[in-house]
Amino acid sequence: MYYNLRRQGITVRNTIDCCIAASAIEHNLLLLHIDRDFEAIAQETSLNQIRLN
Repeated sequence: MYYNLRRQGITVRNTIDCCIAASAIEHNLLLLHIDRDFEAIAQETSLNQIRLN
C-alpha cells in the first residue's frame, strides 16, 4: 500500500498507518482517527474513515 500511494504522489508519514488502513479495508471497518495520513490514504483506496476533532 505504501509503495502504491507513493507512486500516486501521496506521502504517508508513518508506515504503520498503512498497516492500520489495510486492516480496516480488509475487514470493511470504519476508521475513526485524528491523523491526516488516513485522509490521504482514503483518497486513493476504499478506506472508510471519519476524522475526529
